[in-house]
Amino acid sequence: MHRRLAVSAIAAFGATGAGALLAQSAAVAMPRVGVLLFGAPPVGSEPYPIARGRRRLLELGYIEGQNIELVIRHGATPRQLADHASDLVRSKVDVIFAGGPLPLDAAREATLRIPIVAIAGGDPVRDGWARSFARPGGNVTGLTVTFPEVVRKQFELLRLAVPGIEKVAVLLPGKGTDRAEMEGIARDIQLELLVLEAGDLEGMKSELERAVRAGAQGLVGSGGNFLLEHRVVFAELAIKYSLPSISVLTQVAEAGFLMSYGVDLEALGRRAADYIDRILKGTPPGELPIERPTDFQFVINRRTAMTLNLSLPQSLYIRANRVIG
Repeated sequence: MHRRLAVSAIAAFGATGAGALLAQSAAVAMPRVGVLLFGAPPVGSEPYPIARGRRRLLELGYIEGQNIELVIRHGATPRQLADHASDLVRSKVDVIFAGGPLPLDAAREATLRIPIVAIAGGDPVRDGWARSFARPGGNVTGLTVTFPEVVRKQFELLRLAVPGIEKVAVLLPGKGTDRAEMEGIARDIQLELLVLEAGDLEGMKSELERAVRAGAQGLVGSGGNFLLEHRVVFAELAIKYSLPSISVLTQVAEAGFLMSYGVDLEALGRRAADYIDRILKGTPPGELPIERPTDFQFVINRRTAMTLNLSLPQSLYIRANRVIG
């Protein structure tokens, strides 16, 4: 599952250099990293999605403007992402970081040559961007954040939070989750899924209203760029319709979902920075194994539980890595 994701990584690079001649050479050879992100740039106090990756790159010895240049582009639609990806290719960046399934699609369409480091959902072999996890073989590598074990765990946690739950609405806004796989898991544990699919926010809001009328008792937010971009909207809607909710993304629980179980996108951003470093030092992307995270975060938003008048079992709080509020 999941997503949106999604999202996360990259950033600044640290200089070495002694003497004017070396500095001049470094300027000529300065690598350029294209950063392709879904959605609008953050505003106000909202954290920048690639901040943790920037810090990791600083630890690795990169300083932006001295021995690295970052070319950051945001796109709110697939068309905008495609245009930005083409611009990055034309400008001859050395690596492209794709923060999520939609940026990855745009980057793959734009180039078969420039290395791409991705944080994306789904199965990279099934989705066609790798020959295998161990040896991707092409110009794309990185991290995938969604797989069946996580989906099953989310359903189970939702059932523990709401004993007797039978019908669950699932936001499935795009790539990153295999619908048939998800429905198979739900059948195994006797949950009925009301799958919500739409191409835009208003369509998805209408789909959620339809699911509520059909008797939805909970909400699962599939990972990906769409949910991450609109996490506050869907957290508010879940509360409005009295739906206990869970997502794969910790950022969605922070925005007001009842729970999240999955990976920390900021931690993935740090790991993506390691990939960028290795590629800039000469390792072909096709030789860098695609990683699936092994550390998961279970987060409970106590404020949301109180708003929903839910008395969660103490066993859930004991399992949580973090409780908000």
